[in-house]
Amino acid sequence: MSTSLRPLRPLRSSVEYIKTGGPAPIKRTNVSSACLSCRSRRRKCDGSRPCSHCARASEECIYQADHRSRTYMQTVLARSNEQSAKFNQLLEALRRSSRLEVEEIVRALRSGDDVPTALRGLENLNAKPLRELDEEHTFSATHAPSRSSSAATTVRSGESTLAPSILDLLQPFDQATSPPSATTATVGLWSTVTNDAQIINHLLNLYFTYHHPICRVIPEPLIRADMTTGRTTYCSPLLVNSMLAMACTLHGSQDEMKHGVGVWPSEEAFTTEAMRLLAEDPKPSLTAVAALTILAMIENLHLRYQRAWRLSGRASRVALFLGLQKDVNSEGNSSIPDAESSMLAAVRQQLFWVCFQVDQMSSSNAGWQPQIAGADITVEFPRIGNPGDIEPWPPTPTLAPFLIPGDHTSCAFYLTELSKVVNVLLIESKSLLLNQGRVDVRAWASRYHAWYESLPNALAVAENGPAHVIAMHMWYHGSIIRTFQPILAFGRGEHNTASAMCQQAAITIIDLFSRYRSLYGLTGMNALIVQAALDAYSVHLQAFPSTSKELLTVIEAFQQLSTGQAWARTCLRRLEGQILQSQIADPAAVVDALFSRSDTIPRSLSQSACSFPKYQPACFMQTESFGSNNTESGYDFLAGAVPGPPPQRGDYFFSPFARS
Repeated sequence: MSTSLRPLRPLRSSVEYIKTGGPAPIKRTNVSSACLSCRSRRRKCDGSRPCSHCARASEECIYQADHRSRTYMQTVLARSNEQSAKFNQLLEALRRSSRLEVEEIVRALRSGDDVPTALRGLENLNAKPLRELDEEHTFSATHAPSRSSSAATTVRSGESTLAPSILDLLQPFDQATSPPSATTATVGLWSTVTNDAQIINHLLNLYFTYHHPICRVIPEPLIRADMTTGRTTYCSPLLVNSMLAMACTLHGSQDEMKHGVGVWPSEEAFTTEAMRLLAEDPKPSLTAVAALTILAMIENLHLRYQRAWRLSGRASRVALFLGLQKDVNSEGNSSIPDAESSMLAAVRQQLFWVCFQVDQMSSSNAGWQPQIAGADITVEFPRIGNPGDIEPWPPTPTLAPFLIPGDHTSCAFYLTELSKVVNVLLIESKSLLLNQGRVDVRAWASRYHAWYESLPNALAVAENGPAHVIAMHMWYHGSIIRTFQPILAFGRGEHNTASAMCQQAAITIIDLFSRYRSLYGLTGMNALIVQAALDAYSVHLQAFPSTSKELLTVIEAFQQLSTGQAWARTCLRRLEGQILQSQIADPAAVVDALFSRSDTIPRSLSQSACSFPKYQPACFMQTESFGSNNTESGYDFLAGAVPGPPPQRGDYFFSPFARS
C-alpha cells in the first residue's frame, strides 16, 4: 500500500527572514525584579532601563530598589566609604591645621561648599607666600620682612622643580639680621608659662643667637614662620618651651634678667612644661626629636649626665624610628620635584646630625658608648658648597650681639664633622683600653689636625669673632682633652705627647674663654663653652699652683653667674669637689683661698714649691695662641702650695668626674 506524503516546506533563509519578518526578538534576561509598570500588569520585564514594554508605551520605567541585591549593597558600601574618607580627611585637617587654616575651613563649609572644595581652599591658603601671611595675620606692621621670609617663600611656593642643596635651602635663612617678632596673640598659643610677648621674643633672640648656631635642630625661619601662622610642621609647644628653657640658661646675670620687664619665668618652669607636654603626647615627630636634644643639652649644662644620656637616647630612638639616618636618594628617589619635600628632607638631614652630636656628647659624659652606631648611617653630611666661597665675618656689634649677620650653616657642618671624629676615637679608645692595647697618639692627633686644617678663614677666631665660632673652637680643644685623658690615666700610649696636647688645649681654652668674656661678657654661656672650661680646669688643676691664674679665671666667671643661674652653682660645687679629691696638700685651705673664703693663708702653703712641670705652649700640632696665660701667677699666697704624690691610676670612665 502506497501512501503519498506531502513534501516538507523548505526552511526560509536568514536573509529572507530579515527582509520579510522584521527584527529578531530580544532574548529576555533573568532579572531579580521587574519595573513597577510590568509588575502591576503581571507581564514579563526584560530588565532594561527602560524596558521594552515601557519604551513602546512611552511610559516612565521605574524600578524599586531591592535592598537584598548584591549590587545595591555594593553601591551603598562604596558611597559610605567615600563619605567616611572625606570626613576623616576633614577631621585630620582640623587636627593638624593652624587656627587660621581652621577658620578658613569653617568659613568654606558654612558658605555651602562641600568637603573637597573646602580642603582645596585650604591648599590654596598654604600655597600663599609666607610674606603675605606674615603681613596679613601675625607680624607687626613696624617690622619689615626679612630676607629669610623671601627665601622661605621661594622654597614653599615651589618655583624650583629640582631638589636644592642644603646650602640653597638653609643658608639664606640664617642671614636675616633682625627677624620680626610675633604678636602677643600668636605667642600665647605656644607656652602656658607666660604670655608676655616681650619676654618670649627676648628669650627667642637669646636662643637663636647663642645656642642655635651650634645646635641647629630646625632652621630659624621655619620655626618662626610656623609660630606666626600656627602650623605644627616645624614648630610645636614642646619645642617652643624647650627653646625658652634653654634661653633662660643663657642669661649673664640676674640684673640683666630684670632689666626692662617684670618678673622673668624660670628655666625650671619651661622645662617642667616641656616634660608635661612630652608625657601627654609621646607621638614621634621632628619637633619631638628637636625638643629632646635641647632638653639633653640643658641637662648636660646642669652636669646631670645620666638624665642627659636618657633624653638623648630617647631622641636617638625617635630619630631612628622616623628613619632620619637613611638617605632619601638611597631609597630610590633620585630627585624630589616638590620644593616642600626638599625642605623637609634637608631638615631631616640636619636634625639627624644634631641628634648624633648630642648623643656623642651625652654618652661620653655619662661614661657610655654612643647610642647611634655609625654603620647604620646612610644619610650624608649637610652640604654647604665650597668652603672657600664663604664670605668672612663682619665686625661684631658688642652691644647687640644677636644682630650678627653671617653664615651659621658652615659652623654646624664642621661641628658635625668634628662629632664624627670624636665618636670614632671614643669607640676605639674604649675598645683598646678594654683589650689592653696601645694607642697611636700621633695618628689620633692627625685626625684632629686634619679637621682643624679644613676650617675656612670665615671660621677662624678673629679679633671680634662671633660667639658660636669661639664656642666651636673651645669645643674642639675640649674634645682633644676628653680623648687623650684616658690614655694618660691608663698609660696606654705616648704619655709625653698626650700630656703636651692636653696642656696646650687647656691653655688655648682659657685664652678663648677670656676672649669670649671680653666680647660678650657672661651672656650666652652654652653647654659647649661650659664643658670645655671644665675640661681645661681639670688639666690645669694637675699643675697647681703654677696655673692658679687659669683656675681663678674659670672660678670667678662661675661665681658671677651663680647669682642667677642654678647650673653655675652646680659647676662651682664640681670645681670645689675636684680640688678636695685631688692630691694637693691641704686641699681645704686651697679651696678657701681660690674661692675667696679666707683672707688668711696657712703657713704650709708658702713653704714648698710645686714639683709639677710647667706647661709649655709648644706642641707638634698647630694651635692658636692668644696670649701668655702660662706665666707665673701673681697670687703670692698660692705660689708655694705643696702638691701630694702623683695620682693613682683609676677607672676614668666610671670615676666621679664622669658621673653625674
